[in-house]
Amino acid sequence: MSQVLYLNIKVIPKAPKTELVEIMKDPDGEEVWKIKVAAVPEKGKANHELCCFLARHFNVPRSAVSVSLGARSQRKVVKIYLEKSIPKARKYHSREERSQEHKQKGSLVRYLK
Repeated sequence: MSQVLYLNIKVIPKAPKTELVEIMKDPDGEEVWKIKVAAVPEKGKANHELCCFLARHFNVPRSAVSVSLGARSQRKVVKIYLEKSIPKARKYHSREERSQEHKQKGSLVRYLK
């Protein structure tokens, strides 16, 4: 069974690199993630880049992340399916550290650049 997480996102396209800038509060008191995206806002490229970034951040497959609302807007609602066995925001210091952990578990992992 998986949990569903909805995130309010403010996207800033055409940035030098894709990164989480800050987590702010909107006037209603809801959490909004401000994320810079390196892709241009054409033909869904920025949305795709955003979903890939969030999939890496939450350590879930890319297919588990989708834009629910605001596909053509800077303000979006993103839906993320979190599997019960996957922790929310796993942080690694290096690719080798991530690879080592998966080898210890005996799982096959594909890495995307």
